[in-house]
Amino acid sequence: VTEYRNGLANGYATLGALQHVTGQVDQSLKALQRASSELEQLVRDHPTVGVYQLNLVRQSHQVAEAHVRLGQLAEAIAVYGVTRDHLDRLVRDQPDVPEYEFELAKSYWKLGEAYSVNAERAEAAQSFRRTIGILEKLLGDYSDRASFYNLLGWYLATCPDRQFHDGPRAVDLANRSIELSPKVANFLNTLGVAQYRPGRWQDAVDSLERSI
Repeated sequence: VTEYRNGLANGYATLGALQHVTGQVDQSLKALQRASSELEQLVRDHPTVGVYQLNLVRQSHQVAEAHVRLGQLAEAIAVYGVTRDHLDRLVRDQPDVPEYEFELAKSYWKLGEAYSVNAERAEAAQSFRRTIGILEKLLGDYSDRASFYNLLGWYLATCPDRQFHDGPRAVDLANRSIELSPKVANFLNTLGVAQYRPGRWQDAVDSLERSI
């Protein structure tokens, strides 16, 4: 039954993604919500299985993004908020699982983006600040995780709120992620964007070309 429900969730998620690509946005949202519902039941039945928890979080983010595409910002913010609160509880209950904190940082970021689009600047700034704080803590606790360096570098280079921009630090973080995992093209992309922001045009072009 468990594998059946997990497969059903994956099926609805795939259907939702295909419907989005083909412009069936309303139907896509319904399919993604159904996938999320199946995963919620899996998490209730198996609360200690981390992969189900993470899949639910990522699926919830997709539901929220579908709301954004439909212009339903209040609904998107609500979904992001519920997901953030769920991850907050997971981090408190299982502080030795860095993946939960990593997803929590992403959840705060996505919430901040939604607040920004909705012109709720104070709430957005609070969410972005929380994102950066979580990632800084993760880097202190897990200094060998390339993806942690990369994500913080990306955020410091691209944050919608310019008060959080830090181009030189973003470049340093991106370079560190590349040192740890030199074959990941996405990390080179982050470096190129980070170099572009302060006007290092040729460096940015070189890094972006290498990422392709």
